Amino acid sequence: MDSNEHSNRLNTEFISLVEKINTLSNRACSSEQPFLDALEQWRIESQQTLDSFCNEQRQTFINSRLEELNRLRTNVEELACVQDATQQNTNSIKTSIDWIEQDINNIRFNFRPLLIDE
Repeated sequence: MDSNEHSNRLNTEFISLVEKINTLSNRACSSEQPFLDALEQWRIESQQTLDSFCNEQRQTFINSRLEELNRLRTNVEELACVQDATQQNTNSIKTSIDWIEQDINNIRFNFRPLLIDE
């Protein structure tokens, strides 16, 4: 085999290798990969789980404050109707209202980053 034949054979092999690499590159980038489909499905389900958790936490926070405020409103209405409220009753309600207001104004949160085991 002369050097020209050898060179042609290598060029043919290189062309074949480049074609194979290009084919694999196209397949790797294709959205028709089962792994990529599963990854996308996992992302969607994880986002739904996170959204649900956040909504539950939000509702729990809101409901607990509204429940306490409604209880205080009922107490004030009852005391106004019977007209025998003491200064202690009034101070207790004011203290509760102040506590709720401070809680709403000064709520702090400490969220840790979401960690994913790889």
